[in-house]
Amino acid sequence: STSPIPAIKGLPIHAGFACTQCRFLTKSWKYLKVHHNQIHGVKEIGHRLGLWSSVQIQTFFTASRSAIHYFCVTASSRDGV
Repeated sequence: STSPIPAIKGLPIHAGFACTQCRFLTKSWKYLKVHHNQIHGVKEIGHRLGLWSSVQIQTFFTASRSAIHYFCVTASSRDGV
């Protein structure tokens, strides 16, 4: 489950995807598809299947992909999403 926290001022807010089967978060549709295929054994992840949801995410890290850990946030329209 993804429990959003208030957005942290000064960090970019990204449109992202949350896996509804686990806590995986990403801003990449490609990585969401790879995640579902490799971790959950699912190849088709259309929205109507309920396997993911759209979320707003932030991270403290921007370097290596493996070091990036996103968290869900809530942001007002003035926060920039």
